[in-house]
Amino acid sequence: MKLPVGRVRRLVKKVLPQAYLDDVARRRRIASAIRASGLFDAAWYREQLNEPIPAGVDPIDHYVMVGSATDVSPNPCFVSEWYRDHPKSPKKLDVAPFIHYVNRGIARGLSPHPLFDPEFYTERHPDAAKHRGGPLGHYLETGWKTGAQPSAAFDVDVYAANVGDVQGPSLADFARRARRLMRETRGWEHLPRTADTFDHEAAEAFKRRVLAEYAERGEEPPLVTVVIPTKDRRDGVLTAIASVVAQTYRNWQLVVVDDGSTDGTAEAIEPLLADERIELVRRERAGGVSAARNAGLALARGEYVAYLDSDNIWTPDFLEVMVAFVRTRSLRFGYAVSELLEEKKNGRRGYRSLPFNRAALVERNFIDCIVVLHERSLLDEVGMFDENLRRNVDWDLFIRMSAVTDFELAPFVATRYDAWEQRSDRITINELFGYRFVIRAKHLVDWAAVDAGLAARRPGTVSVVIHAGEEAQAVTATVQRLMEGADADDLEVVIVDAKADEAEAMRLQFLPIRFPNVRVLRQTQRLSTELSRTIGAAYSTGETIVFLTPASWVETGWLEPLTAALADGAAAAQPLVLLHDGTVWSAGVAFARGAHPHSLFRRFPGDAHEVVARSSPAGLSPVALAVRAADFAAVRGFDPLFVNDIDNPDLSLRLARETGRPLRYVPSSLVALTETPVRRTTASATTTATDNQELFTGRWQDTVAQDDVTVWGERGYAIVGYDGAAPTHWGFDPIVVHDRPERPLRWAIKIGAPDVERRTNWGDWHYAIGLKEALERLGHEAVIDAKQAWYRPTSRLDDVALVLRGVSVYTVNPQQINLSWVISHPERVTRRELASFDAVFAASTSLARRMSTDLGAPVRPLLQATDKYRFHPVPADPRRRHDVLFVGNARGMRASVGAALEAGIVPSVYGVRWRGLLPEGAWLGEYIPNEDLPAVYAGAGVVLNDHWEDMKAEGLMSNRLFDLAACGARIVTDVVPGIEDVFGDVVLTFSTPQELAAAVNTQLAETPERAAAREKLSELVRREHSFDARAEELVETVRKLQAERAVG
Repeated sequence: MKLPVGRVRRLVKKVLPQAYLDDVARRRRIASAIRASGLFDAAWYREQLNEPIPAGVDPIDHYVMVGSATDVSPNPCFVSEWYRDHPKSPKKLDVAPFIHYVNRGIARGLSPHPLFDPEFYTERHPDAAKHRGGPLGHYLETGWKTGAQPSAAFDVDVYAANVGDVQGPSLADFARRARRLMRETRGWEHLPRTADTFDHEAAEAFKRRVLAEYAERGEEPPLVTVVIPTKDRRDGVLTAIASVVAQTYRNWQLVVVDDGSTDGTAEAIEPLLADERIELVRRERAGGVSAARNAGLALARGEYVAYLDSDNIWTPDFLEVMVAFVRTRSLRFGYAVSELLEEKKNGRRGYRSLPFNRAALVERNFIDCIVVLHERSLLDEVGMFDENLRRNVDWDLFIRMSAVTDFELAPFVATRYDAWEQRSDRITINELFGYRFVIRAKHLVDWAAVDAGLAARRPGTVSVVIHAGEEAQAVTATVQRLMEGADADDLEVVIVDAKADEAEAMRLQFLPIRFPNVRVLRQTQRLSTELSRTIGAAYSTGETIVFLTPASWVETGWLEPLTAALADGAAAAQPLVLLHDGTVWSAGVAFARGAHPHSLFRRFPGDAHEVVARSSPAGLSPVALAVRAADFAAVRGFDPLFVNDIDNPDLSLRLARETGRPLRYVPSSLVALTETPVRRTTASATTTATDNQELFTGRWQDTVAQDDVTVWGERGYAIVGYDGAAPTHWGFDPIVVHDRPERPLRWAIKIGAPDVERRTNWGDWHYAIGLKEALERLGHEAVIDAKQAWYRPTSRLDDVALVLRGVSVYTVNPQQINLSWVISHPERVTRRELASFDAVFAASTSLARRMSTDLGAPVRPLLQATDKYRFHPVPADPRRRHDVLFVGNARGMRASVGAALEAGIVPSVYGVRWRGLLPEGAWLGEYIPNEDLPAVYAGAGVVLNDHWEDMKAEGLMSNRLFDLAACGARIVTDVVPGIEDVFGDVVLTFSTPQELAAAVNTQLAETPERAAAREKLSELVRREHSFDARAEELVETVRKLQAERAVG
């Protein structure tokens, strides 16, 4: 009988709860939305699953019911982790990321993949906004077939050229390859070392079964040697010995090794030696757990070996069950379960019971030494405990043993102990955390292969090695900067991906596609910076290796001075390392008493005279360091005992000791950190920092002499104390004061350029350089502070602050003489601001008069100037000859360029932000080096110039006018009051496009008389409007102010 549909629905509602029905309906809606989007890739989804989809189950339904509960992605171009963590995504998703993207994220323009930019794509393909699967769906269905780019970062032509066999959409092809690599390198950190539960009944059944099986063999029980090392654990070792004596298995030999105890341990054990099975080894001097165990193993007579620590005990049947287990299964190595009990109320409990996995063991240890039984013959094959190790010694031995035999877990509890107890005599408390990285280094770095490959490294080649944790965006920017102008044949970049999260790792994996001389080494486990760098160096191919941080900016020409220093005999070479604000992070390393290191001139201006002096310091910071590959291999790389110690000079000291050659600080090589290192203050970070510091000073305090007092004294400073809050992982920075009987004035020139990376694109940077050099020619010291360094902590050492007033307001320091020179944006300058300065100058005569009236105090006119040593007549650049030239950055359309275009003149333009503003072929580049400008000006028929509107109104003539005139260029500029007073009629002006065209024609058809006048103007500007002339006037003003203060 067939029931009506309506009746069936009513029956269902009666039988099933409403919540269930609602959930079913919700799942159906979700599945329908996913189907409608077209984004579900069933084949890819199946590939992601560990278990196959049951027969007859629709993949989308399976995803909604099962897969969505995990981070599995049903489309290679959707990365769940990226989507969830993206700043534009909701902070907390109420559904799986992919479901959220389909239902809400597409409409909101959210990004599904690190290399897919919906805004970028839709801007170029407006119809994508209406696609059922949004911009990504449009790309995957049709866009890729027309060569569409998924983002600015993903160049499909470059991808096709470098990959070759591209299957389908380029982004999907890349995503599949990258995601498969992620799975291959997933590693084993996800496996829990400790289980929350354990089946004790099954364990008892296992023991009964294995003992019965062994009894059937009827063989003579083999001898088992038990080794117990101990040091100053008198009571504990007696308890451990008692647990051996209490074993139900009787055929054992016990060797107790007293490793230099001073608490009467040996004397307490001696009465127990009446049992002939017990032996005591007394070591007068402690050698560590490895040496102690090896001393016991040297006396081993048993066919099998077991280990027990002096603070542990076994269950009574441990040896009996383990012997039966290994014998009945023909095992060479077996291990049992450790039960972990926290000895306090409601304490934690766990079971170390992970079945054997060779690859997982290499990553981390999950086997307690005290539950192991192995053939003694294994020690003959792989060696005994490594006596260079002080911690994790059993893990190292087990890794070596696992290379020659399989292990197997015996599923019964062999010991119980408190793994969380914090006793001062425990190895986990006393010995360094870094030993785990030492062990990883032993098994991840093949130094024999590195040594053998040294001869194949091509002379003159350089490998830059970068450790990458979670900083893909920073690494990408660093690599882009490294590749600008680099010789691809001689430079490679090796990035060690130390298990970055999937989204970050994908971005890293795209770098070798963009830059073929970049390699990314994806690791299966998280590594310290030291070990990661060593692995990168081991896999590099360059004759020279340079280590950089993930967030580094290199100045043009940075590499050659470092390689030249190595060629000149240096054991290692360090560049000048700046912070992004232009202050020093490290200019070499000096040492206080007790071998406490500190970076020289930290937070000093990067162009201070003491900073830019080349030297051979006692140590170098590894934050940016160049070494020969052969020397690096000779000292076996960074010491992995140090953990994430970015400033540690240990490597440089070992290189100097090994080679007998000096260390070199090379300030002509400049590297800036785009992210400031921050001192971490978590408990684990503090412990690690303390370990690093104690290890370093303990190693070097007897061989590294204090030199910081001398080093700073030679530069004219005295150390009056040390700052304990240094922004590093360890150590102290010295507090210094001037210590010269007579010293020149120190000027700090404050400019508006924000930081190191952007300052070269700002005119005030180049202007300040000319002024700085002029002051130095007068015998003064001068530094330039970018805006972010205006208030650096070492500004207390400055005598004069000279502010080149542009956009931003500077707050004066009353300790100094403060000068303001208004060179632009006068409308932003207030009376209150100027009143705080000791003297004010204006780069316009009319502006100086107006400001004097407003301020009620004299404001002196001080026009802008030129660097006569750089800007003077030179031969024309034959490669860059232009009829009409403009050099400057766009801020919208520039007045002179716009007028020229309106007049039918298409100038040749250099500068930034001109994209989309000019006819095709007019924009020729973003930057011309300042030193090249005179020759470019000389090769131009006419050079255009213009001013900000407020500058024109106030008669502020740009310094580019002075530069052009000094070079003898033919100039056309907009009208500025007073321009004729300085430049006469040699510089032609315009107010309209027609006037500009006429002026250009006049300059291009220059008469001999005008040419002679232009030459005279060049001489006049270089004589009367040079930085030297301006510096003399500024110095004279300061001398008068000093005299007034002295009288006051």
